[in-house]
Amino acid sequence: MSTVTPIVIFHKGRTWYLPYVLHQAQVACPSSEVMLASEIPVPGFPLLPLNNFENIKRAATFRRCYQHMSTNPQAYELFCYLRWFYLLEYMELRGLQRVLHLDSDFLLYCSMEELAFSHPVRSGEAGLSIPAQSHESLVWLASGHMGLFTVEALDCFCKFATATFVEERWLSQYNQKWMSHSTRRPGGICDMTTLYFFCREYPEAVVNLAEESRGAVADLRFNNSANHRADEYQMRNGVKRVELRCGKPIIFRKDGRPVRALGLHFQGRNKRHIPRYYLGPSFAGKMLSDLTAAAYLRVFGSGSG
Repeated sequence: MSTVTPIVIFHKGRTWYLPYVLHQAQVACPSSEVMLASEIPVPGFPLLPLNNFENIKRAATFRRCYQHMSTNPQAYELFCYLRWFYLLEYMELRGLQRVLHLDSDFLLYCSMEELAFSHPVRSGEAGLSIPAQSHESLVWLASGHMGLFTVEALDCFCKFATATFVEERWLSQYNQKWMSHSTRRPGGICDMTTLYFFCREYPEAVVNLAEESRGAVADLRFNNSANHRADEYQMRNGVKRVELRCGKPIIFRKDGRPVRALGLHFQGRNKRHIPRYYLGPSFAGKMLSDLTAAAYLRVFGSGSG
């Protein structure tokens, strides 16, 4: 198998912030090929057309088993699941041992070597972000917004994900959580729920990127002081306090101790902050995108909204 670790970013549609994420990943990790899995190309980046994957057997099997239990649109939640099956197919076709997956609103600031130093992921393992949570809370969250997958771990997860929509052991828990959402709050069952159960079922195969290790950590969400633990990091103007030191973003624990950010996650309205924390080169359309983000900041302010 190939020892090269490419970076793959899934995205549907055309958005102003996607080029920042792609170029930032390329600058942070120059030894890795940055691939875009989408319907629409971005100049300078190899395209993996999504329609190449839609009819693969494992994805079709999952699609038949999937039960929608979310206040979010079914097409959105189903795609969030299917991307893991598409990614596994890509890895197997290319003979890849591991791949770094990034959400299309995540700015990467580390190389594969730096990630291997702070959060080593061995054969058969996966690196995910898992906040501390009690099972009784029904939060049930683990995230692959920065996910380092070995092919063995991703294969295991895809088989597990399909099983959870077939076996009563898991369906009963999905229904328990879904009832709490359908009657009180938005959300429901999504791939992060299934990743959470995967982490509980195979704890020996998961490395927690949201937990500080050797002075570095992956950001769970930019406008939240929690990361692995509640109220863990300092905030400033509604978002994490960030300073640049030697060209690397630093976030600060509550006691003031600096921690290097492996990446920052600009989920939801946080996307308007992306140009401010982008450290890559200029690209076609960047000036207009900068102005778009600035307009969002004027309308919504610096907080999360």
